[in-house]
This record gives sequence, C-alpha cells and structure tokens, in this order.
Amino acid sequence: MLFLCNILLTGVPGTGKTTIGKRLSKRLKLPFFKLGDIALKKRFVKYFDEYHQSWIIDIDALKEYINSFLSRSTKCFLIECFYCDIIEPHHVSKIIVLRTHPLILLERLKKRNWPEHKINENILAEALGSITYDMLSFFQKEKIFEIDTSQCRIDECVTLAYKIITSNEKKFLDSYNAGRIDWLSDERVLFLIEKI
Repeated sequence: MLFLCNILLTGVPGTGKTTIGKRLSKRLKLPFFKLGDIALKKRFVKYFDEYHQSWIIDIDALKEYINSFLSRSTKCFLIECFYCDIIEPHHVSKIIVLRTHPLILLERLKKRNWPEHKINENILAEALGSITYDMLSFFQKEKIFEIDTSQCRIDECVTLAYKIITSNEKKFLDSYNAGRIDWLSDERVLFLIEKI
C-alpha cells in the first residue's frame, strides 16, 4: 500500500459513506469506524436535538479521545466522519469527500422519512459544497479528493476510492482534486435551492 496513515471518508448524509466505507475497508484491509458511533458509544453527546433529529456531539471530548487514540495506535484506519476539525491533520493522509447531485440526493433522503427542514439543510449543504469547503479550511488541498456518487454503482465508487487512496500518479489524482464538482452551474439545482 502507498498510503501511510488514516483515511477519512466524508460527505453529507445520503452520499454513500457507510455503504462505500464498509466495502472499501475490506478492500484496503483497514478497520472501519464511524466517528458518530464512537461519540454515542463513549457518550460524547450533549443532548438530542428534536428539531434536527440528531445528537449534538461534545466536539471537545470526542476530539480529545480520538486524537489520543490515533496517537497511540500502530494501525491505520478508514474513518467515516462529518466534522472536519475533529481529527488532527497529521493523523490523516487522504480525505475522500463523497458528492451526490442534489436532485438525486433529494430522492435518497426522502426515503429516510426525515423532516423536510432536515432534508433541505442537507440538500443546501451539498449544493454549496459545504463539506469540501470545510475540509479545505482545515486540511491541505493535496489531501482532499471528491467522488461523484450520483450515477456511480457502489462497486465502481469503491474501486475509484481505492485507486485514489493507493495512487501517487499526479495526473490521475488531479482529476479528482477537491473543488472540481460544482452543482451550482446546473440551473435545476439553482431552482431547487430557490424552493428551499
């Protein structure tokens, strides 16, 4: 393997993080865990937000725990995360941001029976590229890559993520650099945002 450290897998809900993460971890032969599950298991939560239908994480407690754990570990991990500033940059070799066209994401999230406002928040975050933007504010751009999962079968996404993680070929990696996906250039997305 050409990677030396932990891999982060991120994106808004519905982009395929967990499904892709589980299969990718087998292919990479790396343990896979979700930061949200660690927060719940270790009780690094403040309260349940009824409006957003989600737990409010104690960021400081989770950050201290996970960075201490990674500092002591001799293993590498594939880590599903949502917040960019939990794991210190020196613990991370590459970040894969999963992106999905907002119109496709809307259909996926409707199947979760979430409140409309929660769906809208996530659609807006994806349309604006909020996760990528947040990652770029905390990590070096050279570590961050985007995969469009809109029309990609799971096995194709896993293969592509595997290639990005294990490759050192600049030309190949450049074609997946963070910031290349722009949903706002699609008039249908602009119309969708106006309705939100």
